[in-house]
Amino acid sequence: MRSLLYFCIAVAVLAVAGYYLYTRVISPPPKMNTAAPAANPGGGRGGGGRALPVSVYIANYSDLSDGVSRVGSLLANETVDLASQTSGRVVLINFEEGQWVEQGTLLVKIDDLDFQAQLTRAEHQFALAAERLRRQQILFARDAVSREAFDQAQTDYNMIEADIELLKVRIDRTEIRAPFSGVIGFRTISLGAYLQAGARVATLADIATLKLEFSIPERNVFRKLEGATARFMVQGSEKEYTARIYAVDPVLDVRTRSVVLRALYDNRDGLLRPAMAATRIAVETERTPTALLVPSEAVIPDVDGRTVWLVRNNRAVQVPVKTGNRTADMVEILEGVAAGDTVITSGLLQIRQGQTVEPVTF
Repeated sequence: MRSLLYFCIAVAVLAVAGYYLYTRVISPPPKMNTAAPAANPGGGRGGGGRALPVSVYIANYSDLSDGVSRVGSLLANETVDLASQTSGRVVLINFEEGQWVEQGTLLVKIDDLDFQAQLTRAEHQFALAAERLRRQQILFARDAVSREAFDQAQTDYNMIEADIELLKVRIDRTEIRAPFSGVIGFRTISLGAYLQAGARVATLADIATLKLEFSIPERNVFRKLEGATARFMVQGSEKEYTARIYAVDPVLDVRTRSVVLRALYDNRDGLLRPAMAATRIAVETERTPTALLVPSEAVIPDVDGRTVWLVRNNRAVQVPVKTGNRTADMVEILEGVAAGDTVITSGLLQIRQGQTVEPVTF
């Protein structure tokens, strides 16, 4: 019985060994090619695929304003809150809100009837005092009156004259006039209202000339800033405006290490308003007439410096560059790019060296 068991085991081992020998040695199965096909995208060195569309810029020489880009504010050349110097009832409002008024124009009148009455009385008293003084002078010349009587007549005359001048001043203070030419704002009073002394009536602003106030880093204080040109833009307008720097703050801001500048802008057309934000301010302290410029977005910072992508033979080529001055949206290229080179300005994160691209010039 044991011999039969050993015989069955031997037959099973021989059967397994025979099957392995037949499948692996005598007739092996065909090998499967599991390797992935070599990638050959359209943008690779091999080409032949779809090109990547990119925006490009043709590098060229042009003027460059050497300055710094900052944000500032527009201020009125002059501004004042008009207020009354005396109390009383408003009897005249002689302006329209938003109206341009000339210097010296009567804007508001306060009731002055009591002052006018006092002035009329004082003028009658003054005429009488003047006549009395004249008679006293004649009598004093003849030694008909004492020196004390003559001095008293002279004093009465002078005091009444001073009272008249005081009343005229008080009457003058019942009128509010424009201290300078400008645009008057919204009024805060109504006709017939009782106005307290010092109460605000309206705001007057001279906007024919605006002041542009902004700051630049302290390293720029060695440049000739007074008389330099400042170019700026405002929200909602594509126009570039020009102002002339007329003053430099003599003291730097200790917190920001910057110096404040003020420039004058001719705003006689009235397009700009005080308190508007001025953006992309560039100070023209010197000009480079032969600067090679490219858009700032085309320059890529790198650990080794800066690079740009160029289009050569319809393929993207990355080249190192050396940069110089910059404006709000352009950068000067000193080395690495020549005039006429096609510089890529979009899709910079998707581009690979040698990739086929389709330029779109703007």
